[in-house]
Amino acid sequence: MLDVGCGIKPHEKLFAPLVSEHIGIDYSPFSGYRGNRADVCGDAGALPFADGSFDTVLCTELVVDLPDPEKTISEFARVLAPGGTIIVTAAFVYPVHDRNDYFRFSPDGMGVIMRRHGLEIERVVPTSGTAVTLAVMTNLYWYDYQLLWKKWLYPIGLIFRPVWWLLCLVINLIGGIFEVILPDQSLSFSHLTVARKPLD
Repeated sequence: MLDVGCGIKPHEKLFAPLVSEHIGIDYSPFSGYRGNRADVCGDAGALPFADGSFDTVLCTELVVDLPDPEKTISEFARVLAPGGTIIVTAAFVYPVHDRNDYFRFSPDGMGVIMRRHGLEIERVVPTSGTAVTLAVMTNLYWYDYQLLWKKWLYPIGLIFRPVWWLLCLVINLIGGIFEVILPDQSLSFSHLTVARKPLD
């Protein structure tokens, strides 16, 4: 399996029983918020691997941060062996998080690109429902962006941090309850797209 934008390989244990080898690639030895455990460094839009090298390609929450997602998906399709599987998650409703944040993908957006490169879509799964997304967005807005990290509010954030954590928990619980009572998936914060490369 090729894990593109692998970071610290958080999914390695999950896939360990299913793959014989887990190869991670990241842009540089220093990329990633907490570093990375990449086996290879390189560009997702110009993968340094031969055609058909992998049975599975995994890419989580990276495509939106790349300036040319079309080229990236074409590279995934190229290095994927016939009959192989590609697994991609891509943000839909999520705040701009850094200077290399270029795109958002609707439920079918990633599938459109994958089909152009000969991949067959097997499933598209939202990673959250509307209520949970709204809860997460609310917490990100007032907790991370407004109260803790703005310089003039930072001392207040430190003093009341336990209260903020409790309020975040309550908002998340309310979001989870409404997710059950009024299920809706039109505002997922990302989508999981699974596709397969046809056999020759």
